[in-house]
Amino acid sequence: MTAETTTSLRASRFRVARTRGAASGTVLLLLGAWAGIVSFIGPYLNVAYTPQPDTAWHWTEARAWLEVVPGAVAFLAGLLLIMSTSRVLTVFSAWLAAAAGAWLVVGPACASPLKIDLGTPDPASRRSVQTLEQLVFFYGIGALIVFVAGIALGRLTVNSMRDARAAERRLSAEQEAAAAARPGSLEHDPANGPAYRPQQPPPAPQHAAPEQNGQQGRAAAAERTGPQGVQPGGDQPTTQYPTYASAPPPPPQREG
Repeated sequence: MTAETTTSLRASRFRVARTRGAASGTVLLLLGAWAGIVSFIGPYLNVAYTPQPDTAWHWTEARAWLEVVPGAVAFLAGLLLIMSTSRVLTVFSAWLAAAAGAWLVVGPACASPLKIDLGTPDPASRRSVQTLEQLVFFYGIGALIVFVAGIALGRLTVNSMRDARAAERRLSAEQEAAAAARPGSLEHDPANGPAYRPQQPPPAPQHAAPEQNGQQGRAAAAERTGPQGVQPGGDQPTTQYPTYASAPPPPPQREG
């Protein structure tokens, strides 16, 4: 096992693919929304609890604590399962949904000790309708939320090869981003992304000034001719003066 594989496996323990909890989160969204609003829209469906079973959108303390709160918690847990890629946060969301479903199941039994008037199913309806009301308001919907939360927990607590591959892709993306931000051949452009930045060629050597070239040429000529205009290896000097103009005039001749 290489060091990169070990690093990706360690990273996958805390990160999961976004699709891992998407299905469970979507179901929890629907179940939580239903648990929160079913008591208010029940009269439209001919299912409701007293008091005032025929009045829609009737707010009571029992509906707030025993239906709206657990429904909102389950809805929030489903939203976190869909959006988050953190294993810790998604596992916590699944446990939160399980607690909301359990409260829907045990809440009606705790209403009397908490001095909350839950009411009863509509006594004017048939016995089968009253049983259905208890299931769709509390017990059935709560059991479904606990079941889906348990499935989500089972999927999120397993560190699969899919999580390791997702961690490798994230690690590779982070390394590419770090290389793009590093000064050199790549330059990061916030608008267009990484762009190629070619290396600048080295500067060309500068030529010597003309005066310096002239001095070097005269020095080389002096070395070739030697002192007093004598060629290296010659017997006699060619001339004592470098030019004719610099020689002294000849002495005057005497007339006889």
